[in-house]
Amino acid sequence: MGTKSKWINGALCFYDTYAQRLVEAFGNNVHKYIDDFVHMPVDDTTGDPSAYTCTVVEVGDGDSTMTLKSDAQTGWLRIEAAGNDNDGAQMVLKGESWKLTAGDYIYFNTRILMDEVTQSDMCIGLVIGGNTTLCGGMTDGIYFRTVDGSAALTFVTEKNSTETETAAATLVAATTYYLTIVCDGTGTVYGYVNGTLVASHTTNIPDDEALTVGIAYLNGAAQASKGLEVDYVKVFGIMN
Repeated sequence: MGTKSKWINGALCFYDTYAQRLVEAFGNNVHKYIDDFVHMPVDDTTGDPSAYTCTVVEVGDGDSTMTLKSDAQTGWLRIEAAGNDNDGAQMVLKGESWKLTAGDYIYFNTRILMDEVTQSDMCIGLVIGGNTTLCGGMTDGIYFRTVDGSAALTFVTEKNSTETETAAATLVAATTYYLTIVCDGTGTVYGYVNGTLVASHTTNIPDDEALTVGIAYLNGAAQASKGLEVDYVKVFGIMN
């Protein structure tokens, strides 16, 4: 895997094996968020990641946690649910820094792994801020998700609670996946899984809302020690 470069809207951008999977971007017109989860400040009282607005669900005994995984090379975030159905947690990055505007490029990249892919709900991508129910209560966003009862990963664009959804992959437990979103400034939004294009949406694009990073996992059944792991999150906004 080598690193190559290209210019987008006058910004110098670097990508890995796939041209749409940016790893870095530089320029006065670039605003970006990169979290490799090698260090994560937390609230002194709650222990929740302080850069995010967190919603924790714990129906019965046990704790749902958001921590850095121990002894994980390159750093991984782990959201682990307590042992009951619908236990889990979500994280919404504070601030809304990305808005789909004509001519502007927005890239979202992440790498994830799930312990359980059938009895679980998961959501990761760009979402409207202030939402406390990413799994099942989204109003605006561009994201990948799984739904309890199926191992199917879907790619979704949603505006004002109306969705366009495309089947993206069938997930396998304990397997890593690269997920990429590309908004190229023309009104089309693309979804990629492991470098392969799985969807291109032109409908229900949330172009009237500023978006931020959202990550969520909920148990789909009473089960212990199940969760979502995230290697990194990268978002690049490259203005025209």
